[in-house]
Amino acid sequence: MQHLRLERGCFRTASGDPVYLIGANFWPKSTGPFMYRAAWNPAAIGRDLDELAALGANAARIFCFWPDFMPAPDSVSVAALDRLEQTVELCAKRGMWSIPTLFVGHMSGENWPPPWADGGDYYADEPLLLAQELLARTVCAKYKEDPRIAAWLVTNEWPIFAGSTPEDRGIAWARRVCAAMRQVDASHAISLGDGAWDLAWGNETGLPARRLKDVIDFFGPHFYPKESDPARQSLVASFCMRMSAPLGKPVLMEEFGCSSDQAYDPNAADYYRTSLWSAFGAGNCGALAWNSHDFDELARQRPYSHHPYELHFGLIRVDGSRKPQAEEFARFARYAARHSADDWRPQEPSVAIGRTSYFLEAFPFDWGWTKPELRDLYLQTYALCAQAGFEARFVDLEKLEQGPRPWDEDSIKLLIVPCLQQVTTGDAERLESFVRGGGTAYVSYGGEPWYPDLGRLIGARPLIRCGLVEAPMRATLALKFVEPFGSAHTGDVLPIPIRGELRRTAYLPCEPEASAVIAVDDSGRPALLRRRMGAGSVVFCAYPLEYYLMHGTNPNAGSDTWRVYEALSHAAGAFESPAAPSSGLQSFTWTSRHRAQRRRVLLVNHNEKAVSVRFHPALEVADAESGAGVKHASALELGPKEVRVLEVTAPA
Repeated sequence: MQHLRLERGCFRTASGDPVYLIGANFWPKSTGPFMYRAAWNPAAIGRDLDELAALGANAARIFCFWPDFMPAPDSVSVAALDRLEQTVELCAKRGMWSIPTLFVGHMSGENWPPPWADGGDYYADEPLLLAQELLARTVCAKYKEDPRIAAWLVTNEWPIFAGSTPEDRGIAWARRVCAAMRQVDASHAISLGDGAWDLAWGNETGLPARRLKDVIDFFGPHFYPKESDPARQSLVASFCMRMSAPLGKPVLMEEFGCSSDQAYDPNAADYYRTSLWSAFGAGNCGALAWNSHDFDELARQRPYSHHPYELHFGLIRVDGSRKPQAEEFARFARYAARHSADDWRPQEPSVAIGRTSYFLEAFPFDWGWTKPELRDLYLQTYALCAQAGFEARFVDLEKLEQGPRPWDEDSIKLLIVPCLQQVTTGDAERLESFVRGGGTAYVSYGGEPWYPDLGRLIGARPLIRCGLVEAPMRATLALKFVEPFGSAHTGDVLPIPIRGELRRTAYLPCEPEASAVIAVDDSGRPALLRRRMGAGSVVFCAYPLEYYLMHGTNPNAGSDTWRVYEALSHAAGAFESPAAPSSGLQSFTWTSRHRAQRRRVLLVNHNEKAVSVRFHPALEVADAESGAGVKHASALELGPKEVRVLEVTAPA
């Protein structure tokens, strides 16, 4: 094994070669979390790890089950440390780095505190903090500079185990524990293992990512989505990667997966396929499935006896046979091992979804959109981008740069700010600066405005009545274009079902002053306006289009809202993939660092139906996995949930 360091956005060997970590969360299938107290059988554990390694895994996340590691607050079990060492060595012999997790008190639907610690405050009680420091120093010192270790995780979903806490207390705790680890081992990267739930879900746990970024080395989202819309469900993996990226740290997809009790295995394979590949396209540095094996032998033991679906999250069944999702894992692992970050430069999307400061920051007396609601809004907006056939990233408005930079192909051309309500004055200033610098900003109405002088931004006088809203007059909005706009033509009508709570569905009546009307509603009132501002423009929608799609079952399939986004991307000149856009198709592009005319294109079809993909006939197209040339690339078809990676070469 070569020692790994986290540098230039990914894990790298001592010689500087990039490594994409691909593996699984691992417990032995015969013992689960009780591997440190059950009869020890290294041969059986080795066979489990053989099965995981055979899938192409190069990493395994392993766990220090806290009650077994610390029988008393002032001692660490020598026997548990010995079993941990044997597990690390068993992984290494199979070519897999270990990612140990230190404080494992929560596991699979139950909390398991050390018997001497139950009821204390893990963030603030000094005896508990001293015990945590002891375990952290003991384990980390044992593996200082050890090439078999890829990285450390401090906890497993700590907010579930220790509860939420005030921010200052949570950050002080994280700093203290991570400092103890680095005092004895500064050679390995550290992350918290908390799940990054404020980024992935909008949860406030007292461990905010905006402050953790100065404490840890990478983020590790955990997600098990339960959605009412297939498009959103399929996009959660890449969404979580994109939501984490603005904080400037690498992102490891630390936990994802599904139980065979809750998903038909062929459908689970579809989920694995789209999740693995789209998260890779969104720029993560590795992926760990939950989990490697099923646990049928533990059916009568807690936590599995009361959470029996937890028995069957495995890629591999107890008899050693592979589930369909394991085959998808193996296919992806083969490709990830060959794709070098040093050979291929990712192309950043020129479309960004703008997050207001109210998503990551905690402000007093915030009575607008809650953080979980904003998270759901951003996911729906991201889904609309995919429905419109283009990929988007996220940007925090407070860090938005002043307009597109012509010399920078990674700069933002189109900014989408959905359902705008809460903003800070700093957000507003950066938004307007972006537009004046030449950018296009799309802003939709999100309720009683907080924006300072909204009329100046949109070029229209808001006709708001104090404390009242203007409810839509019909169950379906007929959005009619009255002038050409991007891919939309004069006379085009888009039917958009209106759903949601009455006040939130409200539109903003307004009177154009310095803006042109692009589209009107059923009654001829302005619905979509364009305001020229400096070198750029603001496109304002008087209806909260994205909010309507956050309600009902399969709402994206029954709405033409995505065509507004399609028109926006064309109007802003923001689509740059070699493949022509297709609804529900994600397209990720890399450029060769050695041959500028060669690009690699990852296509992920999130639809439950086939889609057609078109390349310019002059392009030479080959399959990047097999190396075979692709005939008829000008009319390529991708089946439902299918993924293709293509190398596209332009004529010299």
